[in-house]
Amino acid sequence: MRFKVGDWVKIVNHEKSQRYYEGRSCECLKTVFPHLKNGMVGKIILVNGLNLQHKYGVEFIDEVGGHTCGERGKVGQCWWLPAFFLNKIPRKEAVLYAL
Repeated sequence: MRFKVGDWVKIVNHEKSQRYYEGRSCECLKTVFPHLKNGMVGKIILVNGLNLQHKYGVEFIDEVGGHTCGERGKVGQCWWLPAFFLNKIPRKEAVLYAL
Protein backbone atom coordinates (compact mmCIF):
# COMPACT_ATOMS: atom_id res chain seq x y z
CA MET A 1 0.00 0.00 0.00
CA ARG A 2 1.46 3.33 -1.06
CA PHE A 3 -0.49 5.57 1.35
CA LYS A 4 -2.40 4.93 4.54
CA VAL A 5 -5.17 6.76 6.38
CA GLY A 6 -3.74 9.83 8.10
CA ASP A 7 -0.95 10.45 5.58
CA TRP A 8 -0.63 14.02 4.32
CA VAL A 9 -0.33 14.33 0.55
CA LYS A 10 0.24 16.99 -2.07
CA ILE A 11 -1.15 16.96 -5.61
CA VAL A 12 1.47 16.58 -8.30
CA ASN A 13 1.21 16.52 -12.07
CA HIS A 14 3.27 14.03 -13.99
CA GLU A 15 3.17 15.92 -17.29
CA LYS A 16 6.14 14.11 -18.76
CA SER A 17 4.89 10.59 -18.09
CA GLN A 18 1.71 9.34 -19.73
CA ARG A 19 -0.92 7.80 -17.49
CA TYR A 20 -4.10 6.04 -18.48
CA TYR A 21 -7.38 6.93 -16.91
CA GLU A 22 -10.68 5.28 -17.79
CA GLY A 23 -9.31 4.02 -21.09
CA ARG A 24 -7.90 7.31 -22.33
CA SER A 25 -4.45 8.74 -22.11
CA CYS A 26 -4.10 11.77 -19.87
CA GLU A 27 -0.98 13.84 -19.43
CA CYS A 28 -2.45 16.60 -17.31
CA LEU A 29 -4.22 16.68 -13.96
CA LYS A 30 -6.76 19.29 -15.08
CA THR A 31 -7.97 17.00 -17.88
CA VAL A 32 -9.46 14.62 -15.33
CA PHE A 33 -9.99 16.71 -12.17
CA PRO A 34 -10.49 20.34 -13.26
CA HIS A 35 -11.07 21.66 -9.72
CA LEU A 36 -7.73 20.44 -8.41
CA LYS A 37 -4.35 22.13 -8.85
CA ASN A 38 -0.74 21.18 -8.34
CA GLY A 39 0.44 21.83 -4.81
CA MET A 40 -2.95 21.40 -3.11
CA VAL A 41 -2.57 19.61 0.23
CA GLY A 42 -4.88 17.14 1.92
CA LYS A 43 -5.04 14.13 4.19
CA ILE A 44 -5.85 10.54 3.23
CA ILE A 45 -9.13 9.76 5.00
CA LEU A 46 -10.05 6.51 3.27
CA VAL A 47 -8.36 3.78 1.27
CA ASN A 48 -10.64 1.93 -1.13
CA GLY A 49 -9.30 -1.51 -1.97
CA LEU A 50 -12.07 -2.19 -4.49
CA ASN A 51 -11.71 0.75 -6.86
CA LEU A 52 -8.13 0.88 -8.07
CA GLN A 53 -8.57 3.99 -10.24
CA HIS A 54 -9.89 6.06 -7.34
CA LYS A 55 -8.15 4.28 -4.51
CA TYR A 56 -7.50 7.14 -2.08
CA GLY A 57 -10.09 9.40 -0.45
CA VAL A 58 -8.40 12.75 0.16
CA GLU A 59 -9.83 15.55 2.29
CA PHE A 60 -8.24 18.82 1.22
CA ILE A 61 -7.58 21.80 3.47
CA ASP A 62 -9.69 24.06 1.26
CA GLU A 63 -12.97 23.74 -0.63
CA VAL A 64 -12.27 21.98 -3.94
CA GLY A 65 -15.70 21.54 -5.48
CA GLY A 66 -15.71 17.94 -4.32
CA HIS A 67 -17.86 15.74 -2.12
CA THR A 68 -17.51 13.94 1.24
CA CYS A 69 -15.92 10.60 0.24
CA GLY A 70 -18.88 8.63 1.53
CA GLU A 71 -19.63 11.10 4.34
CA ARG A 72 -16.19 10.54 5.87
CA GLY A 73 -14.93 14.07 5.19
CA LYS A 74 -16.11 17.67 5.02
CA VAL A 75 -18.63 18.65 2.35
CA GLY A 76 -16.94 19.93 -0.81
CA GLN A 77 -13.41 19.21 0.41
CA CYS A 78 -12.93 15.60 -0.73
CA TRP A 79 -12.04 13.69 -3.89
CA TRP A 80 -11.20 10.08 -4.70
CA LEU A 81 -7.81 10.10 -6.43
CA PRO A 82 -5.37 7.63 -7.96
CA ALA A 83 -1.93 7.33 -6.36
CA PHE A 84 -0.07 8.78 -9.34
CA PHE A 85 -1.54 12.24 -8.64
CA LEU A 86 -0.24 12.24 -5.05
CA ASN A 87 3.06 12.64 -3.20
CA LYS A 88 3.33 12.01 0.53
CA ILE A 89 4.55 15.02 2.53
CA PRO A 90 5.60 15.41 6.18
CA ARG A 91 3.00 16.63 8.66
CA LYS A 92 5.10 19.74 9.35
CA GLU A 93 4.92 20.75 5.69
CA ALA A 94 1.15 20.18 5.63
CA VAL A 95 0.68 22.43 8.67
CA LEU A 96 2.36 25.29 6.77
CA TYR A 97 -0.28 25.02 4.03
CA ALA A 98 -3.06 25.11 6.61
CA LEU A 99 -1.97 28.48 8.02
